[in-house]
Amino acid sequence: GFIHDGSSWVAGADLSTKQFYAVKQTAAGSVNVATTGDSIVGVLINKPTSGQAADIVLFGPCKVQVGSAGFTQGDTISVDSSSKFATQSTGVNPVGFAIDTAVSGDIARIMLRPVTFA
Repeated sequence: GFIHDGSSWVAGADLSTKQFYAVKQTAAGSVNVATTGDSIVGVLINKPTSGQAADIVLFGPCKVQVGSAGFTQGDTISVDSSSKFATQSTGVNPVGFAIDTAVSGDIARIMLRPVTFA
C-alpha cells in the first residue's frame, strides 16, 4: 500500500497498543484512533507513544485489526466503534473491501480505499 513515513503525523496519544487500527487526524499533524462514522486518514502500522511518528497506510492493501462483527472476502468494510474493521454497517462510511475472511480478534488484509464524507 501507499505508506506515509510518519514525517508529517505524530501520535496524539499513546497508540502503542493500536497497531493496525483506524486513525483520524485530530489536530494539525496529529492522529488518534477513529471510530464509527469518522473520516479516516488510514491504518496505523507502527506502535508510537504520544508525540512519536505515526506510520500510516493511506491506500492499498494492508493488515487491519478485525472488529467483533468480522468480515468475509469481498465485503465492503467500515470502521467499528472500537477503531477496528468489520463488514460495513448501513449508513457508515466505507473504507475498503476485504481481501481475507476473518473473525473478531484476527489480523487480516483489506484493500484500503478511504472515502471522505462532508
